[in-house]
Amino acid sequence: IGTTAVVVPEAALRALPPPAGAEVDRPWVAFKASAPSLADAESAPPSAAALLAALGAVLSGAGLRWCTLLGNEAETILFVREEDLSAATVALVRAGHAVGPPDLVGSAAPPEDPAAAERNGPFVGAWTLTRREQPASVVVEEYTTKDGPMRLQAPSGVWLEVRIPKRKRGRQDLAVAQKSCAGYHVVAD
Repeated sequence: IGTTAVVVPEAALRALPPPAGAEVDRPWVAFKASAPSLADAESAPPSAAALLAALGAVLSGAGLRWCTLLGNEAETILFVREEDLSAATVALVRAGHAVGPPDLVGSAAPPEDPAAAERNGPFVGAWTLTRREQPASVVVEEYTTKDGPMRLQAPSGVWLEVRIPKRKRGRQDLAVAQKSCAGYHVVAD
């Protein structure tokens, strides 16, 4: 016949075990995502179907397993495997989507490293990014020296990448269309 999927909090499974024979797939994490970059100043927000298509294309393109519960016309609830949360967040933000809540989707701060300033020294400063590799040696973005995002790097390893879209002729882009991001720089041996 068919199957039925039920989404319940992890705590509910501890309080009331699932029925015998039920298949439990965990751990999944839920978060909200929206796609303001699909709309411009003159049009309505994207439909739930357009939003789902855009989010799904990004997550599938990143090779991530995901599922969803449709919300209102401007946002939806996404589920990704817990171990894929950081990768999903990065992929969605780089594609121009807003993701939250920040305390859930943000990476935990790495442990304090007294030697970080010494290792990160050669990378400290401000510059225009000319190439992004992911993983190392696989180029995924290239820019001329004038067109790349601004990268600010601190001795601690914390970095900020400022990506503000250019104005389009005849209208100004929405502030939410920017794709700025931040993280921790790690020197790989």
